[in-house]
Amino acid sequence: MSKHHQKEIRNAEDYRDVTLDAVEDFNRQDYEAALGKFLAMARVNPKNAKVQEMLCYVYLRKGEVARAEESYRNVLEIERENHPGLAEPITFEDLVKRSGNLEDAERQYEELIREDHLDPMRHFDVPSRLSILYMSRGEYERAANVIERFREKC
Repeated sequence: MSKHHQKEIRNAEDYRDVTLDAVEDFNRQDYEAALGKFLAMARVNPKNAKVQEMLCYVYLRKGEVARAEESYRNVLEIERENHPGLAEPITFEDLVKRSGNLEDAERQYEELIREDHLDPMRHFDVPSRLSILYMSRGEYERAANVIERFREKC
């Protein structure tokens, strides 16, 4: 039995029960239990943007940035399919292009993260890529700070 094995979801009632349990696990900060349940829901309904969004949050809380980024990209893909006119999210590349250099990109990110209306799911690319850049330069504390501040917005 895998560590993410859950009760089989056979009908809408099972799905609802697993959803409630997963949210409860997440709120209790039992991210491993929540992960298993959200993964089970994603297998049953892979085009549920909310489930993918919650997977992103769980992975962030567990410190699994690459998996969180994958879930984030799934959310964007689903949202684009469901809402073709939806504005594209701000990406790391957009930020660097707008600012012209890394230092200005970092400053613009700081401004972005302070916004009250920031939608963490639509802006996940920026902090994830910025933290990866810091890690590649050996600035692990700075990378962790970027992710922690982003988590606080979630």
